[in-house]
Amino acid sequence: MNDVLDDGNLIRFALALHPYLDTFSHQAFSGILSKVNDIKNCRALSEIPGSLLNRLIKMLRYASKDRFDRLLDSGVPAYGHGQAMVYPDLPFLRWSYEYDYSSEFREGYRSTGIIENSQRYRRAFSKLKE
Repeated sequence: MNDVLDDGNLIRFALALHPYLDTFSHQAFSGILSKVNDIKNCRALSEIPGSLLNRLIKMLRYASKDRFDRLLDSGVPAYGHGQAMVYPDLPFLRWSYEYDYSSEFREGYRSTGIIENSQRYRRAFSKLKE
C-alpha cells in the first residue's frame, strides 16, 4: 500500500484497495480451492432489500435445506467465498454459516455465530485510514 501511495497513481491505488479491503470482509475464507471454503447452512439473518437472489434462496431453503446445501455444494466449488455467495460483500448484512473445524476433515461442523459485516467494514475502513 505504501508503494502505491508513493507513486501518486490514483487508479493503481484504487486497484490495490480492493484486495486489501477484501482481507477484512472475506476473513476465514481462502483464496484457493480448499476444504476451508466448503461451508453449509449459510444464511442471511437480515434482509437483503429487493434482492432476487435472497428470494430465490428462501424458496429453495423452504423446499429443503439439505437439498439447497447439496445444490450449492455441487454447483459452486469451494473456492474463496463462493459458497457464501455475496454475503461477505454486503456491508449491512448479518449472517452465519457452519464450517468444518476438524483438522482431519471429519465433517465436524461448528457455527460461526452471528457475523456482523458492519463491524468488519468499520474495522477495514479504520485500518485504511491509518
